[in-house]
Amino acid sequence: MKKNYLKYLPVLLIFCFSFVTLGLSLVLLNGGSLNILKKRVGASIVNAVPSGSLISDVEFYSELVDSYNSEKGTTYGYDHNFTEVELASLETLTLDEQGSTYHGHSVESLSGLSYLTGLKNLNLRNLTVTEIDLSHNTQLVNLLIDSVAITTLDLSKNTVLASLDVNAPSITKINVSNTNLSNLSLNKPTKTALLAVDAGHDISYLTGSAIQYEDIKDNSFGITCQKYNLAVGESTTCTVKGKTTIQMFALVFKLQQTNENISISNVQKLASLEGTSNFIYYGDVPIGTFNIASFTVTGVAAGTSKIYLTDYSTQNPIGYVDAVESEIVPVTEEISKTIYINKYQVTDSSSNVVSSGVLKTNYILDVINGSGNYDAAYNVAVLGDVKADGMINVQDVARAYGCISKTNYSSLTDAEILALDKNSDGSKNVLDLLGIYSSLE
Repeated sequence: MKKNYLKYLPVLLIFCFSFVTLGLSLVLLNGGSLNILKKRVGASIVNAVPSGSLISDVEFYSELVDSYNSEKGTTYGYDHNFTEVELASLETLTLDEQGSTYHGHSVESLSGLSYLTGLKNLNLRNLTVTEIDLSHNTQLVNLLIDSVAITTLDLSKNTVLASLDVNAPSITKINVSNTNLSNLSLNKPTKTALLAVDAGHDISYLTGSAIQYEDIKDNSFGITCQKYNLAVGESTTCTVKGKTTIQMFALVFKLQQTNENISISNVQKLASLEGTSNFIYYGDVPIGTFNIASFTVTGVAAGTSKIYLTDYSTQNPIGYVDAVESEIVPVTEEISKTIYINKYQVTDSSSNVVSSGVLKTNYILDVINGSGNYDAAYNVAVLGDVKADGMINVQDVARAYGCISKTNYSSLTDAEILALDKNSDGSKNVLDLLGIYSSLE
């Protein structure tokens, strides 16, 4: 019988939205996915770690318990003392001082992170820590650092790292040498920073990616795309996804975009969907993880554009029907993802755009801003390329030797000094000379 009334749901939503009071529980927006669990605004407050804990920071420990229980299916309380074996077995950890698992404290120290030697996915959001040592987390594959106060990030020991997303305004230096990166996303820091890379990478190593972490939490909807950085004329496929643990009756929304820098086409409604054009109606929402719709996004002009979901008729944020509580819940925040068109460009020291060839020391990675213009973000240091010509040869050895022997680096730029530190140990000595010599082309 319920199916006979599905076609009237959009009208019902519009009518009921005008009578919904401000007292209805709202949803929380987090990282482009929309949390719709209405009553939870945070986890329980934890005031101390158990005696003898290998993790000394209260918030770190509390969110570690949450991550461990979620991954392993355990029900450990906040008095569980993790063994080294248990910590080494954890593959995914999320720390977020503003997230739904927040336990009331700032993460003041990441001491003990070294015990998580099997960690593959690490997500750090909204943290105030200024230092992070990942040298013992050598199995890391995916790393997200968003709004974290760190100033330096050395990933040279993370040799299997494939995906890196960094939004850290205070960052001054990032070392991604020896990694296996295929996806790299760097937002502009407050001041131009240094970026250390291995020799031999093409320009596209820095300009071809713009990932956004796909973190759709329980009772959330979100948009995921295969690519977030498109060239003009390039297309990508995006998907609207859901992940629910509570029963809902229906979801109604329409795809929108903020400007004409992109075009949306080929909207395909998946599963139990009805509607026309880019209006999507999803009835009898299942419990679990599911795809709602797919669509194509094409880059039209350089800049940025946001794709988001709104209510079908009013173009206000969407609503959903809670089947258990029989109420219509308005959504006051948007579900969105940002698409970049030509997010990055590489320029030389004379501000000329470089579109092909190998990376060279003193190249600059620029990031597009909201006005469609580019801002200098990172000075590139190709390790071993002290002469800044993109090649490692005897001239690099000679220049490095001249500086090291006299302990005088005044003739070098900051990027060239970083390029001289071939073994990335923070010192400049004969070991770097040997490293450069062993890399001669």
